[in-house]
Parts: sequence; structure tokens; C-alpha cells
Amino acid sequence: MLGDEHPDLVISISNLGGLFERMENYDAAEQCYREALAISRELLGNEHPNVAIGMNDLANLLEKKGHYSAAEALIRDALEILRMTFPRNPNHWRIINAESVLGACLSGLGHHAEAETILLRTYPILKKEKGARSFYANDALQRIVDLYEAWDRPQEAAIYRGLLVAPGPPA
Repeated sequence: MLGDEHPDLVISISNLGGLFERMENYDAAEQCYREALAISRELLGNEHPNVAIGMNDLANLLEKKGHYSAAEALIRDALEILRMTFPRNPNHWRIINAESVLGACLSGLGHHAEAETILLRTYPILKKEKGARSFYANDALQRIVDLYEAWDRPQEAAIYRGLLVAPGPPA
């Protein structure tokens, strides 16, 4: 109805990607995220914050799929755009969320200490800004659990696993 180049189409495709991701159908999610990102870039250019959001979504998914290097490169590009978008607010939740994804990528690449620093800083900010029951906070918390499991630190993983809460309505 709106045509192939309407911004609302990007939102719908991204939301569908998010649904596939939550269902753990990562290949379908990746296809949606890539399509939404391509449309956003075509409509908005490469430095628009909505493009960075699409890059964040795709990087987060690529990290979950174990494509850590590709995810790291993409999230670093997204962070650059987000930091230009919010230069006076380095703790804007969009920046902090992207940094959390970067932490997960670094953990996947075996850079555990660097990832720990990032993840332990970003989780409390997302919890405060988006709420403890938000999927942003829970994803950040899960990234900490995953870090400590990958780092063979099961006691720390158990502590943070115990903090996970049932997700509430989207924030």
C-alpha cells in the first residue's frame, strides 16, 4: 500500500526481523534486518541515526550467530553514527545499547577483560533508562552471563543469571 520505499516499510520489516530473532529463526531475522538496512541507507544515506539502529539490530544478530568480527565492525560503525547524533549525551540509551552489543562481540572474540569493562558499565545504565524488565536491560544482562560463561567464571555467571527477570512490555 505504501510502496517499496516508504520509511514505515523499514519499521515493519525490522519488527518482523525482531520477531524472527525472538523465535530464534536467525536466518530469517538476518534477511529482514539486511533488507531494512538496505532500504534505510537508500532513503536516508549512510549517516542517519535510523541507519545506525538498523546496523545495531544486524550486529546484535550476527553476534548471536557467532559472526563476531563482522558484528564488531558493523557495531563500531553504528556507534560512530550514534555518537555524532547524540554528541552531548554519551550515555544516551541508544549509544549504551550499541556499546553493550560491542561488549558481546569482544567477548565472542576472546577479549574478555575489555568486554567485562564495557558490559558491567552498560547494564546499569540500560536498566535505569529502559527499566529492569525491558528487553534492552535483559539482553545486556544476558551478555554479562554469556561473558562469564565463555570466560569460565561460572560463579559470576550464576550471580548475574539470578538477576534476569521476565520481560515486561516493550519500552
